[in-house]
Amino acid sequence: MSLIWHNNDMTDMQSPEMKSDTTSTRQRLLEVACELFALNGFKSTTISDICTQAQANIAAVNYHFGSKEDLYFAAWRHAFLYAQRLYPIHGNLPADASPRERLRATIYSMLHRVMDTGKLGYAGQLLLREMGQESILKHEIRHQVIEPMREHVGKLMFELVGENVPPTVLRMCIFSFISQCLSIGFKGGRLPPEFIDKPVDDQLVEQFTDHILEFTLGGIHAIREQYHHENGNQH
Repeated sequence: MSLIWHNNDMTDMQSPEMKSDTTSTRQRLLEVACELFALNGFKSTTISDICTQAQANIAAVNYHFGSKEDLYFAAWRHAFLYAQRLYPIHGNLPADASPRERLRATIYSMLHRVMDTGKLGYAGQLLLREMGQESILKHEIRHQVIEPMREHVGKLMFELVGENVPPTVLRMCIFSFISQCLSIGFKGGRLPPEFIDKPVDDQLVEQFTDHILEFTLGGIHAIREQYHHENGNQH
């Protein structure tokens, strides 16, 4: 199955009023599914829970989505399209933006996705849950979410660390960077103690963005210097 979900367009045969009600029911199911799957995970969320909160008949899930698994796929796609629209990984920067600017935009986007406590954060929490457990979506998420993110970060890291760095070290840089950005969103350790009582707002996201940016650039500088000297000593 694929995250690229196509609607079974039976609504074409309905009156405008029926179409509106059908769309509303489907949208409510989708919004509630995003929230509950993000908060509780796939296994711990029941169709009954979703339908009760969405004020919909249980049969509506089968009508609109086909199954719980299909609803989960649709919720994934819905959450990630929403996050990508609000905070694209490239930050909508111009083509001539510096690597530093693009790195900061990437951090800012990733942090918003995992730190946001509202609708925007559903995509990040769904991703973190999937990364931490075996899942029916493992292949889909790796192909459509993780690999594009890793490819984007990989190109940035290559620009920043330079061609003298071995591929293994480059991969470690990519891993370290992504881990910094995502680990803050894991439940049970979302924020360091001194930040627990602070609201997750733009100011806090900016603060963490600048910290991760400077920390990452400092590490990259050290690695560049190390391999520059090593290559220089070989000549």
